[in-house]
Amino acid sequence: MKDFADLKSLSKQLKEQAETRAAAEAQRIKQEKKQVVEANLFQSALGGVQRMPASDRYVPPSVPKASPSQPRRPAS
Repeated sequence: MKDFADLKSLSKQLKEQAETRAAAEAQRIKQEKKQVVEANLFQSALGGVQRMPASDRYVPPSVPKASPSQPRRPAS
């Protein structure tokens, strides 16, 4: 650096870099907030929903499905 003009241009470059970093950081924060809102969209949409009261009707037990390791019986 030979004179103050060089320092001034260096100062200008550093200022531009700082502004660029600040803008990128603001964009990143905005994107993170948007992702949080989108991730909780379903939950916030159901905010006022309450569970229905349990009923006393008969609910048959579910039949377990055959596992893939069990061979199927051939149709007769």
